[in-house]
Amino acid sequence: MSTPYERDFRVTTVGTDEIVELDFPGRCELTRINILREGGGAIDADFFNRKFTSAAKPIINIVEQIGGALDGKTLLRFAAEFGVARPGDQIAVAASSVAGYNVTHRVEKVSDDKKEVVTDQSFTAEGMGGTATLAVAAADQELYRVLPNIAGASPQSIIPPATGDSIFYVNRDPLANSNIGIKRKVYLMLNAAATYRVNLTAQLSVAGEG
Repeated sequence: MSTPYERDFRVTTVGTDEIVELDFPGRCELTRINILREGGGAIDADFFNRKFTSAAKPIINIVEQIGGALDGKTLLRFAAEFGVARPGDQIAVAASSVAGYNVTHRVEKVSDDKKEVVTDQSFTAEGMGGTATLAVAAADQELYRVLPNIAGASPQSIIPPATGDSIFYVNRDPLANSNIGIKRKVYLMLNAAATYRVNLTAQLSVAGEG
């Protein structure tokens, strides 16, 4: 047994391929997606189930990972939870005291308290300060696509092309250790700068979303 759920949004973008965040249950079956571009024109839209960038997170220091399969790799220590990345993600380090670390890193491991991240970069020297930002590459973003690209003249009304005319949606943002109060999202990338109206309908399980 499931419960119908529906939300309307009005969003304005100012650049190309801008991603907007829509508050929506983190686990549901999407049954219809309606998009209207105010004033008419073409629609080119993509739906994803996680965020690809983040605010800069301050690094305390950068040291060597000692022991285990990742021995000799770079370990970033953060002042607070770096809860925006999982293994395989890319993060951009900037303003570290060691210039060689100010590049894009691939995450290898995140500690349970999310205050330490081991990356694919080999350790060269102990570093201090700087920041790290989630920076999922365009090629990797395809892992988190919800359904095929939506393109055509406004308006567009899409029934997801899956079994039963719905698609199972699960938000895949890494969640902080304490996820109470976190609002899950659907991420909508819009190709052109304009104002759009979006309607999403879904089915929620009796137990609710999580």
